[in-house]
Amino acid sequence: MRVPIEWIRQFAPVELDAEKIAYRLTMAGLEVEASEESELGTVLDIKVTPNRGDCLSVLGIARELAATCRVPFKGRTPCPASEGEPPDAATYAGVTIEDPDLCPRYAARVVLNLRVAESPEWMQKRLTAAGMRPISNIVDITNYVMLETGQPLHAFDYDTLAERRIVVRRARHGETLTTLDGVERELTSDMLVIADAAKPVALAGVMGGAETEITGSTRTLLLESAHFERRCIRRTARALSLFTEASYRFERIVDPEGVLYAADLACKLIDDLGAGNPVMGVVDAYPGRRPAPEIDLRLSRCGVLMGYVPDAKEAKNALTALGFEVREAHADLWRVKCPSWRPDIQREVDLVEEVARVLGYDRIPERLMYGATTIGMDSK
Repeated sequence: MRVPIEWIRQFAPVELDAEKIAYRLTMAGLEVEASEESELGTVLDIKVTPNRGDCLSVLGIARELAATCRVPFKGRTPCPASEGEPPDAATYAGVTIEDPDLCPRYAARVVLNLRVAESPEWMQKRLTAAGMRPISNIVDITNYVMLETGQPLHAFDYDTLAERRIVVRRARHGETLTTLDGVERELTSDMLVIADAAKPVALAGVMGGAETEITGSTRTLLLESAHFERRCIRRTARALSLFTEASYRFERIVDPEGVLYAADLACKLIDDLGAGNPVMGVVDAYPGRRPAPEIDLRLSRCGVLMGYVPDAKEAKNALTALGFEVREAHADLWRVKCPSWRPDIQREVDLVEEVARVLGYDRIPERLMYGATTIGMDSK
């Protein structure tokens, strides 16, 4: 992922130069493969491992950098939108999820009086530095929010949706969809689609349909922010040989609790840039909500696996900086609640690794190997 350092610094106010920032991120597990100069300064090309989909975003990378550099993380700032006076989004659109196993959450917002034009220069520069081509203010805003938060968005021309409603379902036998790239695609029943009351209008988590795309004549917009089951997205993308920035993220992990924030941030940018008037409220279907997992962590176990027992306060601060909630059960045992963007954390050893990498692998002492040995012999 290509990320301008000045964008990272917006959320992680570190005073290190580009070389030291690259080193800190690499030591934290986010390998910086290259760097180059742009209009915005240094741009880092970061290799993100498949289990760290949360770092396919500026916010995710900034959180890691802030934790390793011991500086405050300036994360999500409240955006207006989720609640307010009528009219409410629910009076404009409805959302039905027929297969909650494949789509645990789908949120929709509506924007009136849309004005499609060029996006501002500062946004175009950030998108270009991150490797994306500016297209129009609406498309650029959805891409900008995806890069910043990791949550893909999609904008529909509201007036092209039959009965002004969204149905998330599996494709039916014989259905086809012409995607935004102009290709008519045959759909199968193992593919998840976004449909209106009559037909599919988008491939869920992959690409939208040509019939409902935003054009210069669009006046009302329906904005999608959703969470999809990653294996379903992977199957669809591979079956159609259609790989996009959205599918790349959904195949790894997208934070289900970040759905509303991304939609609200996009609407705030639309409002701030004079591109439209967001309707207050959001239609939020969330049948797949799950409680945050909790894992027991023993400080003594950290000592066994790390080679030294870390200071309790340092270890707790390391986890807290990454978004974990730490509650002490007794002297040696902590109960740790995992953040929604880290489903890769499943065992105690995973928490130990988080502590080790934030405190620094260079702190692990060097020791000669020891242990019992046996004399080799021929097996019979």
